[in-house]
Amino acid sequence: MTKCTKCAPERIPLKLLPERYREAVRSVIEQILSHYRSTIAFAVIGSVAEGTYGVHSDVDLLWIMRGRLPRRYWRIIELPKDPRVELVALPKRSIEEHFQHATTMAHAIQRSIVLYDPCGYLASLKQRELGLPDHEWMVHWFSHWHRFYRWGLEMLRRQRRHHRKYCRRGRKCYCDVDDTLARVAVNFAILLVECYGIVPTHKRALWRAFRTITRSQRWRRAFRMALRIHREERWIALNKAELIASLAKWLRRRL
Repeated sequence: MTKCTKCAPERIPLKLLPERYREAVRSVIEQILSHYRSTIAFAVIGSVAEGTYGVHSDVDLLWIMRGRLPRRYWRIIELPKDPRVELVALPKRSIEEHFQHATTMAHAIQRSIVLYDPCGYLASLKQRELGLPDHEWMVHWFSHWHRFYRWGLEMLRRQRRHHRKYCRRGRKCYCDVDDTLARVAVNFAILLVECYGIVPTHKRALWRAFRTITRSQRWRRAFRMALRIHREERWIALNKAELIASLAKWLRRRL
């Protein structure tokens, strides 16, 4: 069977990306295309796509496929050593749901850099009109993260008990908790700024929007910390976790 040159990996327009990400992105795309014929498209979303990336920004590579998400795909795909490359894998059905509800992801896709789209699926998505995320999706997303919120608070309470029992004053404390509360705070903040009619599709946009809804230096400092920890650090020192937990509680009350 003759290979279609239109769909060949070498035709991927990597020059649209910053040079430091090109080879890593090419490697992932080529590996996926060689193993999964159900692949529909690839695109870069987030700060790199919108030209607001910084020195420490990661690149979010969206992979859209037919059917269900392949199980254990990470065992076949050798992800690049650069930790700033994040693979976001979504089946076509999920993409359609995102556009039906005009979610944050749908807005990010419309602002994306298309790298592989032989059937024109992403091109058609970019032509659709999007409003603000609808109420049904926002309620669903709040409920989803509220479960993690309760779980994160429970882990924090357990660590507090451990700290009081085993950590002595005057000695260095190594107590920490995982990043659940930071992820909760970031997603609660996304929902809150969307209530004000702003759809943030990357961290810098979210930070700018957050500053418009509160002048509190305490909450701004806590949120900046949560943004830095989100998807970058796995564990948080106990004192930082306490501050982020307070931020998450404040955001929950506002919602």
